[in-house]
Formats: sequence, C-alpha cells, structure tokens
Amino acid sequence: MLAELAAANAAFSIIKQTVQNSGDIMKAGRAIGDFISAKEELQRQGNKKRARGVGGNDLEEFLALEQIKQKEAELKQIMILSGRPGLWRDYQKFCEDAKDGRAKAKQKAIRQRQQTMEKVGNAGVAIIILAGLVGLVVWGLWIKGALAQSNDWANDLTTCRLVKCMKLDKKQEVCVYRGAHNTQETLFFNRGEWKPREYLCQWTVDQPPPPNVYDVLEAIKDSQN
Repeated sequence: MLAELAAANAAFSIIKQTVQNSGDIMKAGRAIGDFISAKEELQRQGNKKRARGVGGNDLEEFLALEQIKQKEAELKQIMILSGRPGLWRDYQKFCEDAKDGRAKAKQKAIRQRQQTMEKVGNAGVAIIILAGLVGLVVWGLWIKGALAQSNDWANDLTTCRLVKCMKLDKKQEVCVYRGAHNTQETLFFNRGEWKPREYLCQWTVDQPPPPNVYDVLEAIKDSQN
C-alpha cells in the first residue's frame, strides 16, 4: 500500500510541475496514467482484503485513500484552471473508459488463457492416444513378425544325423550329416574333437537328392590336396 501511495504522490508531483512550467496539462499524460493506476491499485487491494476478511491497519488504508482523494481534488482544480474547457469532464470519461478497457482486456486474457490451456490439454490427450495407438500397431507388427519368424524357423528345421566321417589330414576331419527333405550338410572338426551324433539343421524346400556320401567325402578330400 505504501508503494502505491508513493507512486501516486510522485505522479501528482510531475503533473503539477508540468502544468506550472508549461501551462499544458496534456504534457503530463504519462504521469496522469501512473496516478490513475496507483489509485486503482490501492482500491483493488483494499477491496480484496475486505472480501477475504483479512484484518489490517484500517486507519492506514483510510488515510492513504484520503490522500488520493485530496490529490485528485487538486488535480481537478489544475485541469479546470489550466486546461481547456471541458477537460475535467473528458478526463473523468477517459478514466472510466480506461477502467472498462482494462477490465475487458483482463477478462479477454483470462478467456484466452483458459482456451489455451484447453487446447494444450486436448492436444496432450490426442498425442497420448495417438502414441498409444502407434505403440499398439508397432507391438502387433513385432509380435506378428516374431511369430512368423518363429514359425518359419521351426518349419525350416530338420534333424540331421551323422552318416560318415573321413580324415583329411593329421589335424582335420570332415563329417557328413543327413536329414529329411534331402538335406545334407558337411561339418569340419579338429582331430579328436567331439562330434555330435545329430543336430537341428536347416533345409530348403524341393532341393534335389544329395550326392553319394562317399563321393562327397572324396571330393572334399581332393579339394584339400
């Protein structure tokens, strides 16, 4: 409250000094605006405290508003004596219009803020829903692909069993494994290395019958020489 009263007194001093120096009240337009703002802020604070039932220094509030009234009465005299005819009436109208304009601007700002919050909220909900849908689609595609891959892999496997092994040299052996669907594979092992009797191997649909196992082993042996 003291800050607003000080601001009103400072603005009034500028108004009075401007009129005394130039005789033109219109040159103090900014100071007049500051004076009006300080007065309205004092009134707003007092009304707010009374509405909330908050106690305070009632005498201080009364004296502050009384000083504002005295300054406003003196401002009226300055405008009437130093200003053009009808200036005081125009000043009062200006104050009312400005007050209404500020009230409307405040209400508009509140509505715009509410609308912005609603838009942000709606956008946030839409983004969450969209992200959820995208996540479900991606998850569904991943599951579908994983199942398809699993099924394909399971369908492409057969049990390959050891048929025969042959020594290639002092360090290496080659073994032939055969499974269903004409599947035949050769594996190389180090001498003395453990060799499985069977394992799951992959097969290709409609592949031709494999060559004779002895021919395969001989061909591999010849290629090593």
